[in-house]
Amino acid sequence: LTLTAQPLTVNGVNCGSAVVDTLIISINPAPTADAGDNRAICLNEVTTLGVASTPGYSYDWTSVPFDSSLSDPSSSEPNVSPLVTTEYTVTVTDGAGGTSQDTVIVIVNSLPNADAGFNANICENTSTQLNATGGDTYLWSPSAFLDDDTLADPIASPDTSMLFTVVITDSNNCVATDSVYIVVFMIHTVDDELICLGDSVQLNVFGEPAISFSWSPAAGLNDPNIINPMAIPNSTTTYTVTATDSQGCIDEADITIEISSDVASFDTFFEPGCEGVVVEFTNTSNPDVDILWNFSD
Repeated sequence: LTLTAQPLTVNGVNCGSAVVDTLIISINPAPTADAGDNRAICLNEVTTLGVASTPGYSYDWTSVPFDSSLSDPSSSEPNVSPLVTTEYTVTVTDGAGGTSQDTVIVIVNSLPNADAGFNANICENTSTQLNATGGDTYLWSPSAFLDDDTLADPIASPDTSMLFTVVITDSNNCVATDSVYIVVFMIHTVDDELICLGDSVQLNVFGEPAISFSWSPAAGLNDPNIINPMAIPNSTTTYTVTATDSQGCIDEADITIEISSDVASFDTFFEPGCEGVVVEFTNTSNPDVDILWNFSD
């Protein structure tokens, strides 16, 4: 910019000469603000806004509505995880004080309403059909007990009670999970027992609830139709219990009560001495059986 000062003329008299000077005005370009592209995320997902920082720039992010998840309002690339669709504005300031703004909208898609269906009770060696809803694609686990783990309603054939979990994905590629528990009616008894002739042992049944019990053979039992009869067998006996639940499922389990045939036996060794005879007793009975020595006077 060139400035010219003309001389002052008074009554036709020129009082000076023109003065010329130059003033240079530099106009700095505004800083570039880039909030990033608009995007859609799933609820609870984290996304990064903005772009890499420029040296000498400062950044200030605001949001509408206010989002407390904004990780660092002064960062060029903050992380956010909004609960609802939110508009973010970044104000960029350079070293000369110039500013510019840009905005980005983050759309929040809700998660699918995943539902794996109701828990179920089935009999051993039978199947049941699962039924999930809430999405477009499904993936069940554990898959080994299903006819097709990618169906919404696969056939499940568990060999014991277990939890099946389904991962459900909707059209927005948002994911949610749910589970269903399948109870397989199965029972088991106490471990096999070794007792002496004339001793008693209490039998018992464990596992899923049942409404009736039948022990066989009934010989040696105080009541063959209860869950935990007392057994006093005269010889080694395998008892079988048949249990029935409220749905009519039936399962069986066995327990063997063995009558010990062990008898106490020992060897003796006599060694005469000046003060009498020394007698050494050596147990020769079954080493797996506890023994108790009893010497009379």
